[in-house]
Amino acid sequence: LCRLRDEVRAQPYGTPLHGLVVCRDFPFPPAHYLATCGGLFRDCACHDLDWVCHALEATPIAVSARITDDQETARVVLEFASGFDCTFVHSRHSDSYDQRAMIFCRRGCLQVENPPAADEALSFSARYAASYRAQMKHFVACITAGDVTPNVTRDEAERLERVLCACETSAAHGGRRC
Repeated sequence: LCRLRDEVRAQPYGTPLHGLVVCRDFPFPPAHYLATCGGLFRDCACHDLDWVCHALEATPIAVSARITDDQETARVVLEFASGFDCTFVHSRHSDSYDQRAMIFCRRGCLQVENPPAADEALSFSARYAASYRAQMKHFVACITAGDVTPNVTRDEAERLERVLCACETSAAHGGRRC
């Protein structure tokens, strides 16, 4: 996703026009986790919603969301002032961790696909094990160097909170939220 973020910003295929992010979580979490995780938007969708806003360096001007009756599959659409929009499909129903992202640009498509199929089902922690190690290595380097500048700003955290609240409100009451 870091490579895709850099490509979105460099615009090798021109202006980003539309995005599609699919994320299907695996394994299905136990009931005690579901009771305390904050729901699908805050537990799963938050990472992808945040990533797209971060990659675009922009705040959505409108959010619409729908969630299934079991609260485990959702669709979110973010609209941005630039005209870019992104559709997200999130679900906890899958036989392996599934995450794909496509950013359609004026002259081509940027994308991240799933890794090649393995013999065993893939979990989130297995899919992103190298990313976790890289983050920890970066964290240790920052602490060792005395650099305590966070890589996420308060404004970015507050932006994500507003987007999540808009998702929840839209899913509960319908319509677009700004």
